[in-house]
Amino acid sequence: MKSRNVTACIVAAAIVIAAFTGCASATSSLRQATTDARSAAESAQLALTQQRDDRSFLTTTQTALGDSLTELGAAEQSAAEVAPSSAAETAQQKSALRAIRAATDAVLAAQRAVADDAGSAVPAVRTAATALTRLADRLERAEKAK
Repeated sequence: MKSRNVTACIVAAAIVIAAFTGCASATSSLRQATTDARSAAESAQLALTQQRDDRSFLTTTQTALGDSLTELGAAEQSAAEVAPSSAAETAQQKSALRAIRAATDAVLAAQRAVADDAGSAVPAVRTAATALTRLADRLERAEKAK
């Protein structure tokens, strides 16, 4: 009897969780993925700036860049898993994926260059972070317009 009640509670909780997580719009999900990617790119930019200014150890910078790449990969996967329901959402998804991949490319290039010249990688990562910021803002406005 008790196990039936526990099972019923677990099933009910799963249904409630599924209902709440399934309600997120494609735009909202893309905005979240873009915001996460922006955060990762900004973290990479900060690590590179600290390394360039001799305010960080190389291993710390390399770890930060590796962590940023992990977060960018997760953001890309989240954006890729979105199921657009309109042409506008498909375009938003393509823009999000393009921006996230550009940030990933910039951080990968920074990772290769960091041992020699961390400062040379800062502009590309900064540009990627700025593009992600603009896209996240645009997605937020689109989400509010719905």
